Amino acid sequence: MGRTETLPPGVKGSPRLFKENLKGNVYFTNGGVSETYHINLDVYMREVIIKKGHEKMDFEFGLNLNEVSSIVFKESQSDDSLMYVKLSPSVFEDITDEADFLYRTLTPINNVLIQNTVCELLEPEKGAYSTGRDYHEFKSYDIFYLKGQNDLYQKFSFTKSKLKKILGATKGDRIIEILNSMNLSIKNPDDLARALNELEN
Repeated sequence: MGRTETLPPGVKGSPRLFKENLKGNVYFTNGGVSETYHINLDVYMREVIIKKGHEKMDFEFGLNLNEVSSIVFKESQSDDSLMYVKLSPSVFEDITDEADFLYRTLTPINNVLIQNTVCELLEPEKGAYSTGRDYHEFKSYDIFYLKGQNDLYQKFSFTKSKLKKILGATKGDRIIEILNSMNLSIKNPDDLARALNELEN
């Protein structure tokens, strides 16, 4: 696919979101749904990678992001699904650093809590003979966003004060009550997602 031809040699780490491709279905902007593919996300180049073929001959290709609205992955270790939705920069309060890409929704009912995985290619450290990394390396990290009262996403730092600021005091207090009643932690994204989903039920 030509995505790695310009990379320096000996790069460590991976730009791909999943260690192994996951089975999933692509939902297109025209309303169509793909057959089940083995899919991965290249979070460095911001591409959707499809693997096709069989044991003796297979190949990969990238999808045109303009045609993708969402992807639902099936986790092989469980019955759970992972849903990624395509969002444009216009739905974020601060659009300066948001790419038009796919975001994991931790609350599929209303997409109120989403996760963006960012990947950087780090340069070798100077003086690495004594300090460590003397090679290029892909490093990924997650940024979480919460949809506010204005229906725009804001970066979320998993504190009670930030929760109330984004959702409003009344809704924020209700979420905190749910977290406490279910013995969940606001610092845990999955716990917060459970509380947000509970509020909708």
